[in-house]
Amino acid sequence: MKLNKHTLHFFILILFFSATIVVKAQQIGILKPTNEILVEVTDTIPHYEIENWVGKKILFLPIINSKQMYDYVSFLGGKGFNGRPKYSDCVDQTATVLSVKADSLMPDEYLVTVKMNNKSNAIYYGRTYNHSLTRVVLQDDIDLAEKLLKGKIFWMKLDYVYKFSEKFERNNIKYGFRFKKIKI
Repeated sequence: MKLNKHTLHFFILILFFSATIVVKAQQIGILKPTNEILVEVTDTIPHYEIENWVGKKILFLPIINSKQMYDYVSFLGGKGFNGRPKYSDCVDQTATVLSVKADSLMPDEYLVTVKMNNKSNAIYYGRTYNHSLTRVVLQDDIDLAEKLLKGKIFWMKLDYVYKFSEKFERNNIKYGFRFKKIKI
């Protein structure tokens, strides 16, 4: 079989692009699938069922600017919007959980009574939604996560991260992070 000049150039071109794709795939670090376990986790963060929160401390988390006027929506008993605890009185403050009781109005939900651990010693009443209180977190979870993760190094798997814009109150996506080393 005799090849003409154009057919030969076409085959050379296909061969060139095939070789180029393989080289580029190796350059960007595409890994072969493996069944090996690269990292074995020995410490995990325990999950505390809400019924076991009595005596634990919760931390009131910050809220984006446009929602601060509504205060902490899961709680009642304050002098804020619709009888909720005021944002300024609770943000970055801890409270101790005094009681957790089943909610008679909503099956599988709970009423949580907390006492602030600041000068006010105010008592607030929270109602769960999907077994959690919004805009608060257990202090034990933060302490344990800090103990387990602080100083650890991770590699970014995704090629983007979200960076929250306080000015526009939304997440901005930043690209170009794949295979970057991140230290907690």
